[in-house]
Amino acid sequence: MDTLTTKQRKVLKFIETKSEADGAPPTYREIADHLGVSVGSAQTHVEGLRRKGLLLNRPTGAARPLARRLILRTRSPGRRIPILGRVPAGPLAQAFELSEDSITLDPACLPSGQVFGLQVRGDSMIEAGILENDIVIVRVQAAADPGDIVVARIGDDATVKRLVKSRDRYHLKPENPSYDPIPADDAEILGKVVGLFRKL
Repeated sequence: MDTLTTKQRKVLKFIETKSEADGAPPTYREIADHLGVSVGSAQTHVEGLRRKGLLLNRPTGAARPLARRLILRTRSPGRRIPILGRVPAGPLAQAFELSEDSITLDPACLPSGQVFGLQVRGDSMIEAGILENDIVIVRVQAAADPGDIVVARIGDDATVKRLVKSRDRYHLKPENPSYDPIPADDAEILGKVVGLFRKL
């Protein structure tokens, strides 16, 4: 889906609220009054939502005002993912800072099982496309295969790295040549990184 503009998000939220409260979407005039814009501008924002597939035409008679003929596309309920805190993608540091944040993602984008999010700090995984302040989506599991990007704990510290095997030994490998691999002999795998969420 294309990114929504700020006004389109406000229109969509207003349509959702009014549809739930009144059993029908608002008129263009109501949308315009809500946004403080002209009816023509309201029509433009609604048409943008229709083009992006978020509004559909209701198969009703032409006598119904055009805005009233628009219905919300049915969407799957989102799955709320807890953000446990921050995890270093750099030198090891104190494990997880507590967080009360969460994000909601489409369940179709998530694997089965328990998942959580961790906000990344540091730049040791930049060549894997994981940047500072990204949120990695982690599936809870105690084992991983070589090549997997994992969240691992060593003592009281945790980090996100790629698990690699060399000469029968495992290492946690950064994806940045400025950092050295970390021996994984005493590492505890907390989970496998299965996704990435980035705010633009």
